[in-house]
Amino acid sequence: MGPNVGEVVMVKHKNILKNPSARNFTSSELVKWAFEVRQQPLVKILSPSGMKSLQLSTEIAKGATVIMFYIHNPLFDANQYYHLLREVALDYIRCTKDNSFNEMISSSFNHRLSSMKKIKETVEICRKSHLLYQLQQKQNHVYLHPSDYPQPSSSSSETLGMNSMSPPSPMCRCCVSVLHKQLLQGHVYHNVCLSCRTNRTVLFYAMDVINHSVFAERLGINATELARTKKPALIIIDEKDEKSYFLKKPFTKSFVAEFIANYTTGDIEREMLSSPSSKSVNHQNHNSSDKDKNLNRESGVPPDTDFDSSSTTPNIVRVTEITSHTFQQLVINTSNDVLLLYYAPWCGFCASFAHIYLSLARYFQQASNLLFARINGESEDLPWEYTADTYPTLLFFPSGRQQDSIVFSEELPKSLPNLIRFVLHHATHSVRLRTDTAQRCTSRCINTNLQNAFNRISILDKQLKRLEHRLARLEGTIFRSNLLNASHKADPLTTPVQATSILALRTHWGQQVHKKQHQKQICQKLVHFLQRTRQSLDKDDLVRFMKANNILLESAPSR
Repeated sequence: MGPNVGEVVMVKHKNILKNPSARNFTSSELVKWAFEVRQQPLVKILSPSGMKSLQLSTEIAKGATVIMFYIHNPLFDANQYYHLLREVALDYIRCTKDNSFNEMISSSFNHRLSSMKKIKETVEICRKSHLLYQLQQKQNHVYLHPSDYPQPSSSSSETLGMNSMSPPSPMCRCCVSVLHKQLLQGHVYHNVCLSCRTNRTVLFYAMDVINHSVFAERLGINATELARTKKPALIIIDEKDEKSYFLKKPFTKSFVAEFIANYTTGDIEREMLSSPSSKSVNHQNHNSSDKDKNLNRESGVPPDTDFDSSSTTPNIVRVTEITSHTFQQLVINTSNDVLLLYYAPWCGFCASFAHIYLSLARYFQQASNLLFARINGESEDLPWEYTADTYPTLLFFPSGRQQDSIVFSEELPKSLPNLIRFVLHHATHSVRLRTDTAQRCTSRCINTNLQNAFNRISILDKQLKRLEHRLARLEGTIFRSNLLNASHKADPLTTPVQATSILALRTHWGQQVHKKQHQKQICQKLVHFLQRTRQSLDKDDLVRFMKANNILLESAPSR
């Protein structure tokens, strides 16, 4: 039944929608209704405003998303790559042998073909005009050698973009023909009705890489390279599974269809975003280049400023940078214990925590089988079981038991003592005997320990004087009690229970005096030992001194 006179209808692809009679017949209501029932484009062009727009994330949250980053040139009536992706989308959603779909695909193909012919004609006109202009400029010149004649420059097929005008040359016609064949090849393929066969919804979008290069870079696409080659890039984002896939083959209809088909059938591997290579970052107080400083500033790890004043070389702390490609080799398949720091360039807490992490690495600097590393959690993709949700995050991988990795508790402050205790508790190798800032204690270290020893001796002297004074008074009380007992008189101030307590207190205080005197003797020996080695002290010498004086090393904590 056709529409009545005065009735507003929306003519769509396969049906006709009538404006409900219950709605008010006003211009605003008609516009509102038209936007509600209008046909959504198969390939929607996204134009997020700014760098923090929610438009892209909203579309990605709807399901699996195919996004094409391309260069849009408004001077041409058709964009070849956009219409190519639209044809693939039409084939994807076609679930029946509907002639209307075939007509739309054929129309799009013919439209692209006619557009290519127009581009070819335009290039030919520009080429001839350019050659005539060169001849006119040099018509009054006298040419003595054949090389002086104007020779048009040659170009390859890659220098001619689909939406840009390159300098014309005799090769232009050949370039357009070759590019035309490459672009339109594979238009006959078996990609029909994939959405019905796999029961997976795939949404198609397109974004201009020139205006939205930030989004492309964040998704792992080199926007600068796309602008140079003038070729598009295709990515599939699965927000539910937190995976992304990239088209690595040339952007042709057959390869695009094969790429989407492999995703829907699960025959494609996830692409891990990663930096080109890993590197070891040395942190020191000087002789660092501006590039290293910028790298440290971006990663939230500032240069190490600690310097050994008694040495002519800086105290270097090495922190290895981990990427997605080197994670298995350096963290999982290694014989070392690994402490991995997850950070992000925008994380302010990471920058404030950096000096603590460097101090921790410096403390365990001599532990050769303990690796301190970091990874940019924003730019490096890892398997989901090794992904951090917050920054900064510390993950310890014991040697031989990497599957039993331990996360530093978020409830504990990330202080240096807590971190040292955390590493010592979970380390599988004997790092305890090598936990020092260096193998040698410098003069500054010796002077600090001397001052601490003198302070300890002073405190012990005061404690000994108080204990000796109390013991003297206690001995007087006991002596008076003994005299009264000898004269067979009871001490009115001392009962039998109190007398027993006094004797126990004298024994306890006597033990305390003996203990304090022993500690004082140890401190005095330590002072003499340090005074003999004013310049430097080997750690082994200190260990021998402690063993000679029966100073026990703290045993390793239980697991």
